[in-house]
Amino acid sequence: MTGEFIKNFNVAFISLLTAALIVLLGNAPGYSLLFTQPLIFCFFYLFVFSRALNGKGLRPFLLMYTVIAALRFVLLPLLIVLSGYYSGRSHVEPLNDSYSTAIMIMNWELVVCGSLIAFLETRQKKRLRQSFQERLPDNQQAVNKFDAGYLVFGIFAIFLALAFPKGLAAINFIFPNEVALDFIEVGTIDNFVSYAFLLAKSLTFLVVTKKMGRLYSRRPSPIYLYIALFFAFINIFTYWGTNRSDIIISSFATYLVLLHVFGRIINRYATVGFFLLIVIIGSVSQHRENVTITGGSNTLVDVTDLFQVYTGGPYNVAISLETKDYYPEASHLSVLLFDVFRPMIGVNILLKDMPQVYSNIYFNMRMWTHVDRRSQILPMIGQGNLYFGFLFSPIFSILFVLLAYFLERIYQSTIPLELYYFIGLALIRLGFMMGQNTMNMINDISMNLFLFLLVYLFNKKTKQIF
Repeated sequence: MTGEFIKNFNVAFISLLTAALIVLLGNAPGYSLLFTQPLIFCFFYLFVFSRALNGKGLRPFLLMYTVIAALRFVLLPLLIVLSGYYSGRSHVEPLNDSYSTAIMIMNWELVVCGSLIAFLETRQKKRLRQSFQERLPDNQQAVNKFDAGYLVFGIFAIFLALAFPKGLAAINFIFPNEVALDFIEVGTIDNFVSYAFLLAKSLTFLVVTKKMGRLYSRRPSPIYLYIALFFAFINIFTYWGTNRSDIIISSFATYLVLLHVFGRIINRYATVGFFLLIVIIGSVSQHRENVTITGGSNTLVDVTDLFQVYTGGPYNVAISLETKDYYPEASHLSVLLFDVFRPMIGVNILLKDMPQVYSNIYFNMRMWTHVDRRSQILPMIGQGNLYFGFLFSPIFSILFVLLAYFLERIYQSTIPLELYYFIGLALIRLGFMMGQNTMNMINDISMNLFLFLLVYLFNKKTKQIF
C-alpha cells in the first residue's frame, strides 16, 4: 500500500507541477488550454488506471495505454513549452482555433476512454494469473507432443526465403542494414516471405522456451534459462524495417513470455536486455536521422517532434481537424470503408487495385501541402472527427478499448504459450492507439494474428493426428 501511495503521489506531483509550468511559461496563441491535459490525466490515473493496474500480474494493454497517455498528456505538453516548439512540419500552420479544438478533443477522448475503462473494470471478474509452471501439470500430455505443424511451416518459410530472397531485404539482425523498409518497393510475394520468416522466427523462440520451461520446472538448471534467453535475443533483435515501436512491442511481449514461464528470476536479466534495447533503438534512430525536424541539431525539439508524431499531439491533431476543410471528400463513407477493410490482411489482396485512398493520405496532403509525402500518422481522434464530428469522434477509440478487453479475457485464461505471446503483441499494440489510427491497428493486429492462427490450428490438428 505504501508503494502504491508513493507512486500515486509522484504522478500527482509531476502532473500538477507540469500544469503550473505550462501556465507560467506557455504563451503561444491557441495553447491556452494546454495546462488542462496533465490535470485530466492525473485524475484518471489516480482513480482509474492506477487501481486497474494494481493487481496480480501485468496487464499489457492498460500498462501501455497508461504510459502513452502519460507521454501524450504530461510529458509532451511540458516539452512543447520548454522547447518553445509550438509548430510542426507543415508549411501552412493550423489556425489558432484549430489548436484550441485539438486540445479539447484530445481531452474528450481521454475522458470517454477513461470512463469506459472504469466501467469495464467494474464488470471484470477477479483476474487469475497462473504461471507456466502452475499450469504445466494439468497440461503435461499436450506439452509433450511434438509440434510437427510448426516444423513444417518453418521448413516452408526457409524454402520461400531461398526462392524469393528479396523478401528478406528489409529484415535486420541487431543493427539496421543499409536497406530500409521505408525506401524500397516490395511486392505481395516478398511481403509474405518476410512475414512468414518472422513468424517462423517467433514460433521457434516459443517452442524452445516452452521446452526449456518444462525442463526447468523439473530441475531448475540455469542452462535451460540461458537457452531460452538466447532464443529470446534472436526473437527481439531480428526485426523488419526501421519501425522503433515494432521493436519495443516485440521486446515487451517476449519479456512477458519469459516472465510467465520462468517467473521473477527473469528480472535479473531484464536490465541487460533493456540496455541492449536502448542501444538498438538508438541505432535505428540514427539510421533514420535524416527525418528528424532539425537533423539532430536541437535534441529537445527533435524529441518533442518525435512524441508529437507517435502519441498524436496537439499539432498533428490540429492538422487532422483541418483536413476535411481542405479536402471535403476525405470524410466520405467510401473513405471510411477503405480505412477499415483495405489494411486487413487477406481482404487487402482483393482491394489493392482500387483507386480509393486512405484518410491518412488526405491528412498527409494537408500536412505537407507542397510535396507528395506520406510519413505522418493521422491520430485516431482526428480520424474519428473526420467522419463523425467532435461529439462522436472517440468512437474508434471506444471500439478498440472494447476489443482490448475482449482479447485480455482470452489472454488471462489462455494455456498455449503461442497464444499468450501473439495476443500479448496485439494488446501491447492496442495500447498505442492514441497515436495511431484504424489503418495501423487493423493492419498490425490482423498481420500478427491471421497467419499465426492458421499455422496454430494446423499444428493443433497435427498434434491430434500424431
